[in-house]
Amino acid sequence: LIDVHFFRPGTGKSCLLLALLEKPVNSSGGLRRAISQNLTEFEVATLIERLIFFIYEKESEQTLDKVLNLLRVLIDSHSLRFIWDEQCHEKLQKAASVVTDLVSAFFS
Repeated sequence: LIDVHFFRPGTGKSCLLLALLEKPVNSSGGLRRAISQNLTEFEVATLIERLIFFIYEKESEQTLDKVLNLLRVLIDSHSLRFIWDEQCHEKLQKAASVVTDLVSAFFS
């Protein structure tokens, strides 16, 4: 298990997510497969929830692109398993709402 609650002291930012966002995220499937094989549904849902906080911080457009790409990979890695894990539903609904609002703002 990974410690999805490990934050940089004084900032509330996850060191794990900051490290992930520094790496290139592509659609090759390797990262998606690794996440699927090594993380639980709850861990992935928690990572998704933490990534949503980065969207609200609006640090930079480049960070936003990386966050959206990582969100896509995380959701793809566990999409079918999320359906059956009711503990994740609320977190995923919040994430979907934020992304929907972001898309609406972009196209309005």
